[in-house]
Amino acid sequence: MTYGPDLRFSWRAPTRVVFGVGQLSRLGAEASALGTRALVVTDPFLAAQAGIVGRAVDGLREAGLAVEVFDGVESDPSVETVERGAEEARRFGPDLFVGIGGGSAMDAAKAIDMVFVCGDGVLDHEGSGTVKRDLWPIVAVPTTAGTGAETSIGAVISDHARRRKVVLSEWAFLPSVAILDPELTVGLPGRLTAATGMDAYAHAVDLIHSSRRQPFTDALAHHVVRTVHRYLRRAVSDPEDLTARGQMLAAASSMGFALSVTPYGVIHALGHPLGAHFGVHHGVSVALLTPHGMRWNLEECAEVYAEASRVAGLAADGGPDGVAAGVLLESTERLLDDLELPRRLGNVGAGAEALPAMSEDAMADLGARFNARRPAAAAELEEVYRGAL
Repeated sequence: MTYGPDLRFSWRAPTRVVFGVGQLSRLGAEASALGTRALVVTDPFLAAQAGIVGRAVDGLREAGLAVEVFDGVESDPSVETVERGAEEARRFGPDLFVGIGGGSAMDAAKAIDMVFVCGDGVLDHEGSGTVKRDLWPIVAVPTTAGTGAETSIGAVISDHARRRKVVLSEWAFLPSVAILDPELTVGLPGRLTAATGMDAYAHAVDLIHSSRRQPFTDALAHHVVRTVHRYLRRAVSDPEDLTARGQMLAAASSMGFALSVTPYGVIHALGHPLGAHFGVHHGVSVALLTPHGMRWNLEECAEVYAEASRVAGLAADGGPDGVAAGVLLESTERLLDDLELPRRLGNVGAGAEALPAMSEDAMADLGARFNARRPAAAAELEEVYRGAL
């Protein structure tokens, strides 16, 4: 899987990142340069707290913006939630959206913006390249370190009627500004810190074994593998460790940039159906399936896994690729155990009877198409699931 003379790639990272402790205070100034009427999109848990959302709204109003809050976003937001948010937007008439929260809030902000501006439904835009006009600007304020939604072109919306995760991919979704303040992640519980951090890790591994891997995204993915092994345990064990929180936040955001130009692979293809069929948190789903996806890819991807293992300082330089790749896999499994995240489908309530339907959904997912070892049929992915039972 070395780069050959036929390598072709593009790189684009237009979102401006404002990083640092206390940088939430910049929100008003950043937003006022983009619009005058802001719809804040967030979840009810954050909205009920006196801290982050209240400070954000105060900062926006002090900067002269009219503000309304839509706080109806659940984990893995649904088509119906996006439609309710779009109705709130039609009532208020924003010219700017501010997504505050985890990936769910930021994905919902993107999709609400799209439905509001385009005047149609979420499912009219499944896939990529369907938005033919500019959307209103988005400012993203992540309170978790995992999805990278604050710097990516993607959004994932749950279609409960079909038990599917709908993947939307549009350059128009890119936030204009992402405000990365490590203090905003301090209140995240340990289990969610672990799960969201492993989502960033799964992104990195999926980029390493993507059929569209390229030098810029490899460099970011290797950095994230190293960062997660060094800092995620610290962020979980000591929530006030702002160094660890900041390192994880920057790593997650770098994956958003990378995923905008290189598609993910089989880990997320397998993880999306697990979340859709059983309501498993996205980070938990992909964390559980990361070592199983790696093991399935191992023979074809030993060279790239070995490179990542060495760059991350997990395996020593020199020696066979197979050994270094095995170190990466073993280190990943040990990390999951240390974080007390599930390693088996049975641990999250998924049984063998669901595997055929999940496998068909995984086969239809973007990640199956762009994985370096491309499955020829859903039966191959069913075997990966069976290995995870």
